[in-house]
Amino acid sequence: MTDATPEIRPLIDVYHGSRNAQEFGRGIKRCEAVWNKDRHVGTFDDILVRQLNLAKSQNRNVVNILDIGSGDAILFKEFLNNPQICPQARKFLAENAQLSLRLIGITDATSPEQMYVTKELSQNTTLNSNIHARNVYYSLTARQRLNDFLVHEHIDELDLVTATWSLTYMGTNVFRQVMEDTINHLRPMGGEMIVAAYAEQEIPGFRSPEPMLPHILDVRNIDNTENALLKRALEDDHMRFYTRGVNIDEEEKGVVLAEDYLVKLGVLDEKVLQEARGEYQDDLNKGNRKKSGALSIRTHQTISISIEKLARKKALELKNLKKRILADLEEQFKDKVSLKYSDRVITAQNYKML
Repeated sequence: MTDATPEIRPLIDVYHGSRNAQEFGRGIKRCEAVWNKDRHVGTFDDILVRQLNLAKSQNRNVVNILDIGSGDAILFKEFLNNPQICPQARKFLAENAQLSLRLIGITDATSPEQMYVTKELSQNTTLNSNIHARNVYYSLTARQRLNDFLVHEHIDELDLVTATWSLTYMGTNVFRQVMEDTINHLRPMGGEMIVAAYAEQEIPGFRSPEPMLPHILDVRNIDNTENALLKRALEDDHMRFYTRGVNIDEEEKGVVLAEDYLVKLGVLDEKVLQEARGEYQDDLNKGNRKKSGALSIRTHQTISISIEKLARKKALELKNLKKRILADLEEQFKDKVSLKYSDRVITAQNYKML
């Protein structure tokens, strides 16, 4: 007899940011710069020493540190591989051999088979003899909660949780769940959380760009994209106009459709559109530019700027929604956690007595 219950496949590959930018954005110096942008939380060394001191004073031997959205674990690797980094923490560990650091990173799984796969980072050397580090593949979603991960990894309490850039890629529901699960697992009498850049990059309806590049409208999630010309125009790739063999007259039709669509969305002013179309026609009539060059300039004026305007509007809406969630959580957990937040940084510390 076979089991008729269908297998529930895990959701994976939920991170939509630039995987090429991880080393740039998640090393210790970069993390410290973002953590301390709005307030002073200290260096990674300061924070480790603070938690090691608490563990010693509470007669505990293990300090659990979780990095949500660890990527390639650059934060941990730099600490493990460079003896000059975090000298105070290393000295404290050397003088208190009974203490150990347990570093756990969560990074997005890219296949169902990769879920919970663990990559050991620690090297059995004298330098890191009481530091144990690993990176675990796990995708955080509405049904794959942080709490489930912690149960699977046999982690009851967390001394320090960091999340740098990672929560910006979470929608409001998952954001709330991750914050709730983290707060519920912060160790009493001193467990802390540092979240930086929680609403910076990922915007609903847009694909996250490479660093320093403009946002790209995600045409998969909008109406009327069965028209291939409209779809290409909204994806806003100017270089296609210069591609050999491109039908520039057909591409112009797509540009018109995209401009009209953006007017309906309220991010492209009708007057601006008519001026841009007039300048475009003047360029063609006077022979100032080839049609490909004139159309590229026009789409920058009408499509590119409008899409970036829409992205900024959506980004502000998302940030405000996340700040409302933080206000709710501040009230919900006021008896156990000091939760503070700005536009860029969230800190939480559990002050509840054991």
